[in-house]
Amino acid sequence: MKNNRRQFIVTTALASLSIPLFGMKEKSLQDEKLYPSVLKPAALKRGDTIAISSPAGAVWEEEHVDKFVSILQNLGFKVKRGQTLKEKFGYFAGTDELRAKEINDFFSDKEVKAIFCMKGGWGCARILDKLDYTSIQNNPKVIMGFSDITSLLIAINSKTGLVTFHGPVGNSGWNDFTVDYF
Repeated sequence: MKNNRRQFIVTTALASLSIPLFGMKEKSLQDEKLYPSVLKPAALKRGDTIAISSPAGAVWEEEHVDKFVSILQNLGFKVKRGQTLKEKFGYFAGTDELRAKEINDFFSDKEVKAIFCMKGGWGCARILDKLDYTSIQNNPKVIMGFSDITSLLIAINSKTGLVTFHGPVGNSGWNDFTVDYF
């Protein structure tokens, strides 16, 4: 039985290596039909406005929001708080429509230069079909988060080409290390 398994693994590995030999064309990451071109948001600078949103889970501790706002202000940024920071809809920070609308509104808001997510959890996959990807592409800005926010970042990147940032959320431990590398 060991020999059969080993032989299967060797045969499968060799077969996968031979695929290019049979004329199968590899798709390039630059293939415009499959992937949009890279779109980079403007770098943040002191005085810029950062919007804070919670497109996934509800924020249960308002003091976490206040602490995050203080950190961003101490770094020299203006802060705009989203409605989702106070909303509760079961586990979510408001209805799917509200959470998607807030992301869309922040992207179209010319004053906002970045959108930072307050927390992950669960729920971003529920709003992906409600996002205005054309508006997002026409208004590129920094968007950052992790955990469930990753689905939001990947959808935005794949549909618009916008470079997104897998980084801390508002309720992460914004210690000296995090702030220095941010």
